[in-house]
Amino acid sequence: MKPGGTHITFIKPSNLPGKGKKFPATLQFEKAGTVNVEFAVEDMGGPVKEEPSSAHGNHGAHAQ
Repeated sequence: MKPGGTHITFIKPSNLPGKGKKFPATLQFEKAGTVNVEFAVEDMGGPVKEEPSSAHGNHGAHAQ
């Protein structure tokens, strides 16, 4: 998952794991069904580019 590529956005997560932390999640796909995964939080490797809120249907807001 590189910047500008296919990605997953978490909207209003219940907690925010810090850099270097891992957390489990369950993805639900229409055809593939349920897939359990583990995400690792890493730096993006560059400056954060702000996107217009309309770019992702207004879900580009920052989590608090």
